Amino acid sequence: MNILDEIVAYKKEQLKKLKSVTPFLEFIKALDKSMPEARFCKKIGEAGIHLIAEIKKASPSAGIIKEDFDAGDIALAYEAGGAGCLSVLTEDRYFKGSLSYLGAVASAVRLPILRKDFLIDEYHIYESKANHADAVLLITAILKEKGLKDLLAACAEVRLDALVEVHSEDELKKALDCGASIIGINTRNLKDLTIDLDILPGLISKMPADKLVVCESGIRSLADIDMIKKFKANAVLVGEALMRAKDIEAATREFAERLKK
Repeated sequence: MNILDEIVAYKKEQLKKLKSVTPFLEFIKALDKSMPEARFCKKIGEAGIHLIAEIKKASPSAGIIKEDFDAGDIALAYEAGGAGCLSVLTEDRYFKGSLSYLGAVASAVRLPILRKDFLIDEYHIYESKANHADAVLLITAILKEKGLKDLLAACAEVRLDALVEVHSEDELKKALDCGASIIGINTRNLKDLTIDLDILPGLISKMPADKLVVCESGIRSLADIDMIKKFKANAVLVGEALMRAKDIEAATREFAERLKK
């Protein structure tokens, strides 16, 4: 069993417990009846290449990234540094995240928030909306075509944007066949955690013109930013490079300004 299989198995067991504690109906009651539209797609669809700054305490590949961790404070630093959107890791076992981070971030800043987790059920979509997410990550590698379509439909129902993540041409085809409008190209192979930035040009070249493109993972330097600027991308997601910086706000500003040049 690879790390991705482990995480999905854990999420399935966790989901059973969550549903017994907080049923669907509770989330439906918690939703704002006006169902305001999500802002993530609108933001990254604006002219230019936008920085999505990630709030991440740990990962299976890197271990603990930041010991002194306060999601709200990090969000403030990212906002002050010029990030366009925020990505918040909520997976608890392998990434040391928490669903509560979404609320903490939403209370601290007004930037669009992407919930990054291993979501496998419509329950997760309602849960995300009820906890202040503007968008969710949907990973093609862990979802069958019907499952992906169902989650995309649930997102549309509650006005959540969906960033559909791919790592290969087959996954890109599945995402497009299912109607994804925002495609995230993850340069990390989730099965063995290796990174390959060289997959970007090939996948981006096959992207329909009407899709929004986000480059994810392995972007650690200004040189990486310069490389990505050569391609047709709408946004770049950066996490560890910013989280490890001594001055998060300054590092964020450096990356954000480089994207504008």
